[in-house]
Amino acid sequence: MKVCLDRKIYTNSILNHPPKPPSKIFTNRLGADSTCFSANLTKINYTKTEQKACNLAKTLFEGMYRKDGVTPYFNHCEFVGKKLKEAGYDEHVVAAGFLHDVVEDIEGWNLPRIEKLFGKKVAHLVEEVSHKNPNADWDTKLKNYVKHLKTISPEGRAIAACDKMASLQDDIRAFAIEGPKLFDKLGATPAKQLLKHITIYEIIMSKKAPKEPIAREYKQNIATYSKFTAAIIFDPKKILSKNSLKTNQIFTLIRKYTKS
Repeated sequence: MKVCLDRKIYTNSILNHPPKPPSKIFTNRLGADSTCFSANLTKINYTKTEQKACNLAKTLFEGMYRKDGVTPYFNHCEFVGKKLKEAGYDEHVVAAGFLHDVVEDIEGWNLPRIEKLFGKKVAHLVEEVSHKNPNADWDTKLKNYVKHLKTISPEGRAIAACDKMASLQDDIRAFAIEGPKLFDKLGATPAKQLLKHITIYEIIMSKKAPKEPIAREYKQNIATYSKFTAAIIFDPKKILSKNSLKTNQIFTLIRKYTKS
């Protein structure tokens, strides 16, 4: 079994134990906030181009898994494509959503090959949301991605938003299985991971925000993830109590913490 973890492909042997369903340790603490994580997505009628992209992603990512070692990688691609379709984006954006990780993660696939099959617009959108140097160290990759994210189109930011929503959910599920070891494999502390997601979220939402319901769901997801991660770093009672900190307060807290 192959597991994709932060742009690297791992066999399941490195997980140190057999895959198992995520525990409820944190979702129970998070309460109603955890319901923002989308479960089963409704069946959608795709155009020929969208279905072609969907089928290609399913074929290319067959046998690969997400960070928890349980979730098929294609589920991530499908989540992004479906969310874009449900929000009313055109078929080029939806197709790019299905294919957004292909150039980075699948050997032998590049932008000219995507363009030949799906046209310039799809290839351009895939390029917009792809890391230029995916094998760089964690800090360099984030710095380059943040700089690039500020320059891309509103459609590209919508794809990025859906991609990050899925990643936020992946981290929750993977931590339920792996515990703190997950952050060692991600190459960053919980504080740095949270700061990364906060930074990306604010850039995506700063200009022309993605269409609803993507913008709303992304906001809900970042709020849940912020509470989850802050509860790991700080006192869980302070973060998860009835009078818990609001999302913007957690943002401020984590920025002070990472600077200290």
